[in-house]
Amino acid sequence: MSADVVLSCFPSRDRSFARFVERRRREVPRGTAASAADLQAGIRRWYPRAVVREQSTLGSLGPPVWYVYRDGSPNLEAHLHWWEEPGAGRIEFDAQARFIAADDRAAEIVGLRPADLIGRSWPDVIPSAAQADEWDWVWRTLNETGRVMSVFDCRLPDGRRRIVEYRNQTTDDPHRFVGYWREIETLDAGPG
Repeated sequence: MSADVVLSCFPSRDRSFARFVERRRREVPRGTAASAADLQAGIRRWYPRAVVREQSTLGSLGPPVWYVYRDGSPNLEAHLHWWEEPGAGRIEFDAQARFIAADDRAAEIVGLRPADLIGRSWPDVIPSAAQADEWDWVWRTLNETGRVMSVFDCRLPDGRRRIVEYRNQTTDDPHRFVGYWREIETLDAGPG
């Protein structure tokens, strides 16, 4: 993929998604004629609704621009404060990433009861491949900026996969964090 392609990711506040997109870009060998569709296919490994669109050459004066939409659409600003809306689940976790509190909705989102979520850790909920990609960065960003948001997917007890948006933030207690979850999409179990 050409290094001069400018990637513009949406939602722009999701730095985890932007980092993921950039890593997928670097996986494409330099000098190859990768297309927006190739990049989209790589991104959909973790973000199944992602869409990559090339800017029309008529609208550009500089290098090519590709728009990368995490949720498949540029109309994302309507839910900037989704965690304040009814239907969002709330969790609390400690500095070891163990859940210490969860409301009914948060537990339901990941297919558990609140009592079954307490004492588990984030790595118990997020697939191991995603942990390796993101976990260090999530903790570092959370501690440096006080908040982090993106999406994760989890395997439900019935085998389906659920895409979950999260927003984590620090509290006055440096050993306690609060997070909010909302369901984005549930996918069939599929093969394997």
